[in-house]
Amino acid sequence: MALVILALSGCGSGGSESTKNGPSLDTARIEAVIESNSDVIPDASVKCPSDIGLKRGLHFRCDVTGSGDVAGKVVVVEEDASGKKFAYRGRAGDYSLTGKGCKVAEPSEFQSSCESAVARVT
Repeated sequence: MALVILALSGCGSGGSESTKNGPSLDTARIEAVIESNSDVIPDASVKCPSDIGLKRGLHFRCDVTGSGDVAGKVVVVEEDASGKKFAYRGRAGDYSLTGKGCKVAEPSEFQSSCESAVARVT
């Protein structure tokens, strides 16, 4: 099996817990970071649960889809208790997705950042 790196992006992986009381993670912003780092997957879309608490080491799964029957999951791990740093790893169809040292941008910042790679396994 050959692994071909299609993209390296300069933009921007405990247990899973939902939140009943207290602050929750802004998973929409995490979805946006992963989507922007998955630009080689046609029509990439990421959907994460919305009821995730803030806790370092917490992990949860997000669905990744794209056109051409691309579907899979990534595991996201919170790297701090503020919900601003995270890592992810997973697979969608023939694509392997990884991101480490990811930071969610503040609304006033231009973009998020992380060291990420999308590879196609052929």
